[in-house]
Amino acid sequence: MYVNLYHYVDWIKDAMERANEDSWLELHTGRNHGIVMVNKMGGDVTTICNDNVGKDEVNAICREQGYKMGTLANVKDYLPGDMRRKRRKKQDVDVPPYGYTNLKCDSEAAHVMSDCKMDKYEDSEVPCFDGQQLAVKCADEVWSFKMFYIWPQTRRVRGSDYVRGRVNCMVHAQKYGIDLDLKSHVQVGLVKRGQEGLDEIDAHMKYRKTTNTYVAKFRPADEIK
Repeated sequence: MYVNLYHYVDWIKDAMERANEDSWLELHTGRNHGIVMVNKMGGDVTTICNDNVGKDEVNAICREQGYKMGTLANVKDYLPGDMRRKRRKKQDVDVPPYGYTNLKCDSEAAHVMSDCKMDKYEDSEVPCFDGQQLAVKCADEVWSFKMFYIWPQTRRVRGSDYVRGRVNCMVHAQKYGIDLDLKSHVQVGLVKRGQEGLDEIDAHMKYRKTTNTYVAKFRPADEIK
C-alpha cells in the first residue's frame, strides 16, 4: 500500500506541534470512524458522553483527525459483542469509563481539548448510560460514488442488426468515508443513450458477491449495435 504523505503534511505538522500536550483525542479503530477516546499523558483513557453534541462538535473532532467534516456514528456498532450479539467484531472495543460530557465547540474549533469546552463527568449532575459514548464518522466528502470498471460482452445474432450480451461493472460507494454494503444499499442500472435521451434496459442489475460486480443482460429487442 502506497500513501502520498503530501496530502497530510498540514495535519502532520499540526500533530507535531501538539506532541507535548497533556491530552489528545483518538478514534479507537485508528481509522476515520469509531468511539472518541481521550488519551492523557499518564496513560489514562476515557470517553465522552454524547449529550448535547451536534454538528460543530463532530466537525471539530474530525478536523483534529485530519478530515474536513463528520457525522455522529452509532456507538452500538462498536460496543462489545456480548452486549448485542453472540459474536464480536474486530472493531468491537472494551469501552473505557466516561471522562467528559456536555462538549461544546464553535464552528471554527480545530483542537477539541484547547478550543472547546466540556465538563468533567465526575462533576456532572446528569448521568450518562452505556450506549451514549460519543462516536463519529469522519470524511472529506459526504458522499462518493464511482464506477471504475465496466466490461461489455457482445454476440452477433443471425438475421438481426443488433447484438445480445451482458455488461459487468464494478462500483465503489461511500458515505462519510464508510464503504456501503453494495448488495443492501446500492442499486445500479443499465441504460442506453437514444435520440430522445436515456432508455432503460435494466433498472436492477444483479449483484454478484463473489466477483463484487453488477451484471445486466441485453437482447436484440434492446436495439444495441
